[in-house]
Amino acid sequence: NRLLNVIRKPVFIEQQQLMTTASIGISLYPNKADSEQTLLHQAITALQGAKAVGGDSVKFFTRSSSNSSSLRRLNIEIELRHAISRKDLTVHYQPKMDLATGHVTALEALVRWQHDDLGWVSPNEFIPIAENAGLISGIGEMVLETACRHGARWNEDGVPYAKIAVNLSAKQLIRQDMLVQIKRILKRTGFPPQQLVIELTESLLIDTLDKTTETLQGLRAMGIEIAIDED
Repeated sequence: NRLLNVIRKPVFIEQQQLMTTASIGISLYPNKADSEQTLLHQAITALQGAKAVGGDSVKFFTRSSSNSSSLRRLNIEIELRHAISRKDLTVHYQPKMDLATGHVTALEALVRWQHDDLGWVSPNEFIPIAENAGLISGIGEMVLETACRHGARWNEDGVPYAKIAVNLSAKQLIRQDMLVQIKRILKRTGFPPQQLVIELTESLLIDTLDKTTETLQGLRAMGIEIAIDED
């Protein structure tokens, strides 16, 4: 609690006041855990409990918090970290059709994960876990670069022109180096910016508009299309 009180104190950067909070999960050795791995897993489970009540709090691990859903979330987070480092995540493509002409107008890049033991893990399950664990930016960068690399290869092979749509999360969109990162990926892969579509959800755009206007303007200046999806 003393640590939380210190973290809560405002920090001033160039006369701008910033407020921070923290979430803390705790387990005890040897009372609750008999190995360092179990201790870490239990602390992460307790941390998830602290975040679930809104953060800015301390939670101790209890047996009641170790239910099957909590254990699955914990297991997915741990395995997802391994999947990212091993590059086990894959990118699949869903065509977008013009119903009037029947032509494919774009391909939507979608991240997929097949685990040896868990099988196919739904993005609806692992994406929120990735966002809470701070892994979503790394996943998003991988999807963006993979899609651009595939698109450049298809262009070289003479595949009919099609745009590729990639979703950006809020954490990616508000990053100060987002434009630089996209420029770097386009240059490295040779994919034309005019064929890239950045998809944003309507609520994301509204919630982050004050922080992302410059980024959105920069994307448009590069020739990148911005598409809005309903939630």
